[in-house]
Amino acid sequence: MKKTLTTLSVVLFAAGAGAQTPEQEITFGGPNDKVCSWYREHKPFFVDGLECKYLYPNPDTVVAIIGYSASMGFAPDSVCRVPAFIVHDGMRRPVRQIFPNALCGMLSVTSVIVEDGIEYIGDEAFRDCLNLRSVSIPASVMGVGQAAFRSCINLREIVVDSRNEELDSRDNCNAVIETGNGRLLAACPTTRIPSSVKKIGPGAFAGMETFEEIVLPDGVESIDVGAFEHCSNLKHITLPKALRRIDNGAFDGCQSLRSLRIPKGVTHIGSSCFTGCSSLTRMEVEKGNKVYDSREHCNGIIRTADSTLIGGCRTTVIVDGVSTLDYAFERVPVHTVRIPKSLTKMSTGEFEFCHEIDTVSVDPDNPVFSSPEGANAILSKDGKTLVLASRGADIPAGVEVIGECALSGTNRKVVLLPEGIREISYGAFCLNECVQRVVIPRSVGWMGESTFSKCAKLEAVDIQAPLKAVLRGTFQGCPQLFVVFLAEGTKKICRGAFRNCPLLRYVYVPASCEVEDGAFENCPLVEVK
Repeated sequence: MKKTLTTLSVVLFAAGAGAQTPEQEITFGGPNDKVCSWYREHKPFFVDGLECKYLYPNPDTVVAIIGYSASMGFAPDSVCRVPAFIVHDGMRRPVRQIFPNALCGMLSVTSVIVEDGIEYIGDEAFRDCLNLRSVSIPASVMGVGQAAFRSCINLREIVVDSRNEELDSRDNCNAVIETGNGRLLAACPTTRIPSSVKKIGPGAFAGMETFEEIVLPDGVESIDVGAFEHCSNLKHITLPKALRRIDNGAFDGCQSLRSLRIPKGVTHIGSSCFTGCSSLTRMEVEKGNKVYDSREHCNGIIRTADSTLIGGCRTTVIVDGVSTLDYAFERVPVHTVRIPKSLTKMSTGEFEFCHEIDTVSVDPDNPVFSSPEGANAILSKDGKTLVLASRGADIPAGVEVIGECALSGTNRKVVLLPEGIREISYGAFCLNECVQRVVIPRSVGWMGESTFSKCAKLEAVDIQAPLKAVLRGTFQGCPQLFVVFLAEGTKKICRGAFRNCPLLRYVYVPASCEVEDGAFENCPLVEVK
């Protein structure tokens, strides 16, 4: 018997589609049955507006702060005092940790006082406390996690107790610094980086939107993971001569950054360091660097040893001699892509999120890629795989495989894939901002995960091919998706295939199809047999 989720009684495109995550269990101690049983029995509880959780099953049970009640987080002009002890079940219990994200988003809190006895503040513990102005950290705190004060845009004062042996806020710098190694762990909009700082810690300045210019002291040797990510108004940063290391995502999302000069002493640049730096027009490696270069004034960063382009901007030229692209253009608004004959390898989805590509060409002597005259697209040398299409390009004749993210930048509202397409790879349309309707022909035998994930305007899809499975995330997070037709012979809809499609009303599911639990999670569908 055929099944329908709701009812599909109209032709597909006539449908006119205009229309707190679960808590992660963190375990401490051994894996024996007694301990596991103890954790199951002791659930989180509230004390004076703070959500707490026991950590250790012993007579001196230790407590962590894992959240808060709305009444505490939104009381006007309030002070959040994180206690070193709470009373529960008639006994005084020591509090030792503030868990990651535990006190984030307290919109009305203006001051945080962490009492002496707390030993650790977790990652992003106070993220998005938008009106927070002052934080006091006691002598007992031994560590502060990544981006603890992320996006606390009004934070003006961070003071570490002078008796703290592990951390300090030297020179009234309004920051948290590891005393032993000079690593700056947490900053705020009024931070002044002391000359004694050696390292900028992970996420230290993350989300600080007020900075327009930063000059790092001469002694800074490393910039850790995500140190300046999403400093959206940062226009200029001066990197010191002593700098040796820039880790993953260090400047991710610095959309106002205009230029960057890499000192000659830098020997390590991590992945996705400059992702989303959409205003960058100048990237330069200082002459004399033994690991990286910017040959032929290419406005990019090339790893010299293997000629891999690892950093690009909107004006970067892929010069002849470059052999590989390694996420150099992720979320970069490039308009022209020219592939030289030397380039034979690209990272998966190299131009993902690049929605403004107007012109694409390939040197005819390139042994791996091709671009037939008039195609305005990158194909495999045999012409059977579409690697990248410009935003206005048609799919060239003879293409059998749509490559990963190959159509994520198309500006077509209606896409009719031609008969002869055999395979649609992972994320082929992922994050597309224009496509509304798609027809997939019977020739398609495989459609990868996340094919249409987070397509902002996708409304209707007609899948005429009998697929073995509609895989996880295929239509996940499509806010306008209204109707989908699955062909007779489709075998399975996997868990999470349609997760978070809030307008989805009509899906035709043939009798042959198994629907896994959670396939339509957070979708307004009722199965009718």
